[in-house]
This record gives sequence, structure tokens and C-alpha cells, in this order.
Amino acid sequence: MSENRTAIIAKLVKVAKKHYPAVSPPAGRTVLENLLYACLLENAQFTAADEAFARLEQYSDWNEVRVTTNQELCEAATALGDALPAIEHLKLVLHSLFETHYSFDLDFLIKENQGKAIAQLEKYKGVTPFVVSYLVQNSLGGHKIPTSAASLDFAEALGLVTPKEKESGTVPGFERAVPKTKGPEFFSTMHQLAVDFKNKPRDKHIVAILKEINPDAVKRMETADAAAKKSAAKAASEVKSAPEKSSPSKTTSAKAATPPPSKNLPGETKATVDVKKPTVESNAATSDKKATLSKATIPSKVNTPAKAIAPAKAATSAKAATSAKATTSAANKKGSAPEPAKGKTPIVPTGSNNKPTVGGEKKVSPPAKSNMAKPAQPAPKKPESTAPTKSGKPAAAAKKPAPQVKPTPAKKKPR
Repeated sequence: MSENRTAIIAKLVKVAKKHYPAVSPPAGRTVLENLLYACLLENAQFTAADEAFARLEQYSDWNEVRVTTNQELCEAATALGDALPAIEHLKLVLHSLFETHYSFDLDFLIKENQGKAIAQLEKYKGVTPFVVSYLVQNSLGGHKIPTSAASLDFAEALGLVTPKEKESGTVPGFERAVPKTKGPEFFSTMHQLAVDFKNKPRDKHIVAILKEINPDAVKRMETADAAAKKSAAKAASEVKSAPEKSSPSKTTSAKAATPPPSKNLPGETKATVDVKKPTVESNAATSDKKATLSKATIPSKVNTPAKAIAPAKAATSAKAATSAKATTSAANKKGSAPEPAKGKTPIVPTGSNNKPTVGGEKKVSPPAKSNMAKPAQPAPKKPESTAPTKSGKPAAAAKKPAPQVKPTPAKKKPR
């Protein structure tokens, strides 16, 4: 420890004793009671911690405190000011003790070695370095100076600890500069001064005490205040200038996000581009139109009137008519019509009640138009007189094509 730090600690012991009275812990408290009292005292004055602890002792036992809500316990410990952090630590410790030992008795730690007792205390949830040091000083008979968060801030302002040493939770040199017999007295006075410094660091009384201990502490505080004001002013100026700078950037981003206008090909206009875009409705309409056209064109091919048969092909047509007549008569005998070829309209024989069926239901054939023609049927052969040829023999009579017979329209079935 440097001479400068030793001198500051010695001056702190004298000045703290001069301005604050020493407080002795109550005698006869158990290890558990000192532990719970330390949770309430860590960042509060002794008087406030005494009042809060007395209110909590009014409960039937510590298990009832463990199961009580934080809100109710904070109402009982209103003397602490901001009581919620202390109450949360206290309940966390009670839960950890109950889960570990199923009881609230820690007096067995007095018989243990100090190092082993400290290791056991550090295992409990909610136990801070301040609580461990307080138990070592007041229950385990060791030499420790408890240092809370307020004490560390005060020591940093005096120049006793660096920011890196502050993270350890202790002030190096306290135990060597202060003897064991003077430990509780120094702790009580220094703790009261540190809590007042935390609550009102710019109070005239606190500033005067700081100058008395270390004049450089006030200069350090003034430098820190000036830096804080400068940083706050800089932040405020950045906030004011932020909207002005953000508007051009928004415009630039909007321009970047806007897609460039589409360039049409030569001879192509916007209307043609829009027409090319297919839609579901247009596709459906096109498919319906195609289906309608296909239905309309199929009968037109079938209903085309038959052309006159050339005399040279009379024999072929006669044979075809004879086979068709035989097929029709056979179908009439069986009571069913022959299956029509694919893509052609079924032909209903004249004078027959049988109609082609589709899927077990009778299908009504559409009314035949005047231009529809039935397959030619052979006419009865009649001897015709022929003019004699030069040789004196009669020439072969030319066969006339079969007359076209108009099909009888089928009756519509009422729907």
C-alpha cells in the first residue's frame, strides 16, 4: 500500500469519527439474525436498518417472512427508503437457506474454520461481499471491514481505489491500516459518511468533509461534473441536429427505393404491355370460350349435308348402306343402339324408341336441322329402258344415287 493511500485512510478514520458517532451492534444476535440485518444495512443508515429489522421480527418466524410478498415486506421496511433491493436479497437468502438446510439455523458456522465458514456463506444465494464481511466481523470473530456500494463510491472519490480495484468489492489496505479492535468503530462511522455521500454528494457538509480528508477529491469531483455537463450538452446538440440530417437521407433512400421507369420496346406501348399480363379471370374466360367453340364446331362437322354420290361409286355406297341397315336392325332386335364413334353424334334409328344412354341416364338427342342427312339407303332397283347402242345391244343402265331421306326430329324430353 502506498504512503499516500495510508495517509488518506488515517485521515478518514479521524474525520469520520469526528462527524459521526460510533454504533455498536446489538449483543446476543445469532448468525442468521446478523446475516439478515446486514442485508437491510448494506445501503442504509443504522437507524433505518434497526427500524426495518424490528418490524420484520414481529412476524411469527422467518419462514413466514420467506413466504410473504415483497410488497408487504416493503411496507414493513419503509424506513429504508428504497426497500425493494434489500427485501429481495433478504428473501433470496431465506429461500436458499431453507432449500439447503430445511431450517434457519446458522450457528454451526461459529465452530467451523473461518475460511470454511466464509466459503459456505458465499454459496448461499443473495449473500454479497458486504454481508460476508459483516458476519466475519460480528459473528465469526475475524477482522474484516465491510464495504458496500456506497462505501466503494466514496473511496473512489477519495482516490483510495481505482475502477479496476473497485470491481473486487473491497478497498485494499483497510484491514492493515485499521486494527481489529478499532474495526467495528471505523466501519460504523465510515459507513454513515458513505451513505450520506451517496444520497447527497453535493451537499455543503459532505463537500467540506471531503476537503478535510483529501482536497484533491473536490477537484476530481469538479472535473467529473464538468465532463458530465459537456457530454450532456453534446448529446443534446446531436439530438437537435438529428431531424435536420435525417430528412436528406430519407429523401435519398426514397429515391433509391423508387424503381426506374420501364422502357418499352420499339413499337410497343404501355397498353400492349398491360394486355400481355395474364390473369386468372382471363385464362378462365379463354378456356370457357374454347370449350364453347369446340362444342359448336363438332356438330357442324357432323351435320354437314352429304354430297351426292358419283355414279362411279354407286356400288360402294350401296354396300355401305346395306351393312348400316343390317347393323341397325340387329341393334333394334337387341333393344340397344350401337356405340357411336368418338367425336361423332350418335345416330338414332327411325321408328325406334331406344336411345343412347350415358352413365345410366337417357340422353336426349338434339333436334335435327333441315340440313342434316341420314346415311343413304339403297332404293329398290327398277328396270330402266336403255337406248340401243350401235351394236344393237342395250347399254348397262346407270344406277342412280339413293334419294336423301330427311331424319325425323326427336321429341324433346321436358326438363
